[in-house]
Amino acid sequence: MSERPEHRLRAPSQASQALAKEAFMSTPARQAEPSAGTKLHPRKRKGGAMDRVAGYVPAELGAELRSTAAAHRLELSQALTEAVQLWLAKQKRKR
Repeated sequence: MSERPEHRLRAPSQASQALAKEAFMSTPARQAEPSAGTKLHPRKRKGGAMDRVAGYVPAELGAELRSTAAAHRLELSQALTEAVQLWLAKQKRKR
């Protein structure tokens, strides 16, 4: 059975993505300023103090990271922590 072109899913255009983001950000919950004692990203969990680090990886690598972490029932933070520890140890050995 062949699908007709109008029934295929298409990726949203940048314009529609921008409109969706604007609509999401304009909801009352997103407009409200957090109270003085509210943290948007808690920096502490069971293991102690945490720091948020952001970066970009190639799309295929990110997809593989997410699926492998999920398969091993790991949070992305756990997988990234292990990867960064291994990379830092490698950098120290190079010195």
